[in-house]
Amino acid sequence: MKKIILLLLIYTPLFSQKKNSDYFEYHRQINKAEELFFLENKVDNALNIYDEVFQNYDFVFLKDLLIAAQIAKFNGKPFEDYILRSFEFGFKIDDLKKIHHFQDLYKGFSTDKVKINIFKNARQKYLDSIDYEYLDYIYNLAVQDQIDKYKKDYYNRLNNSFTRFINKVEQKGFPGEKLMGLTDTLIFKERGLPFKDINSRSRKNKITKHFLFTNRFDFVVIMPFLLHHGCASFVYKDLFMSEIKKGNMHPQDLAYINDFYKSQNSFLPYYCSNIKFKGIYTSSPKTGLLTGKNEIENANKLRKELYMTSYEVFLKKREFALKNKFMLNFGFLYSARL
Repeated sequence: MKKIILLLLIYTPLFSQKKNSDYFEYHRQINKAEELFFLENKVDNALNIYDEVFQNYDFVFLKDLLIAAQIAKFNGKPFEDYILRSFEFGFKIDDLKKIHHFQDLYKGFSTDKVKINIFKNARQKYLDSIDYEYLDYIYNLAVQDQIDKYKKDYYNRLNNSFTRFINKVEQKGFPGEKLMGLTDTLIFKERGLPFKDINSRSRKNKITKHFLFTNRFDFVVIMPFLLHHGCASFVYKDLFMSEIKKGNMHPQDLAYINDFYKSQNSFLPYYCSNIKFKGIYTSSPKTGLLTGKNEIENANKLRKELYMTSYEVFLKKREFALKNKFMLNFGFLYSARL
């Protein structure tokens, strides 16, 4: 018992006294860490930056903790603190089995009373951080959108519901993992309200096929609704950028939405008729990797404006992930956050 209390006391101050709330700076620093490791193989320099970022922010995107943990473990550096911190943001001990470089850790974590106790405390903190009223609204919105899309007047309905959604974002913030937690089909069950979970709602409305989420290390329930709009990344860019600055939205998700719209240019709804997209940020969901020099230069310009790494880092991460079995791609359909 004394050992558990001692380690809890040691663990808690490790990432305490956070104060920075500017997530533009957060992403600048994370990008710098990724460049140092994936382009220059400077392991210690990269991990030092990760440590500083994780100490300076109350909310941390789970993907960054998991990437830092993989880098550290792969290179024989201390890595457990990253995993312990990840519990505060929805990661579970069972999730260790889903990441190649963590699979050998599962037995040790699942039988260690100290780690289990840390997980339970962090899990409660995580559950308490979620805005369940807002989550209920988002689930209703996502389900209704899938029902409406088969109706003749869908784009009128979508335009109206999107206006209401934007009003909600202005009031409460963008529904990303900072406010909603991760995509967890049983999150309401943990609060004693299983009928409110997304799977229960989708089964009731016979639209289960639209909510088969394979990646639960972010919050993606709202993504299909955003993709259906057609030009939200252009029309509401200022609002979304302000939400990125607050940490409520991830910049690479906005890039993915833009690229999806760009690939659908000839099929945009009537309210997007005067929209002209500036280009593609990364690999398009439809057209694949960028190839032309001008296209890549333009992508790098757009990526820099959106606090993303260069396209060259993007390619190196793809290569590294394939070669070393790293999980580096997170986000909607595993294609939003590489």
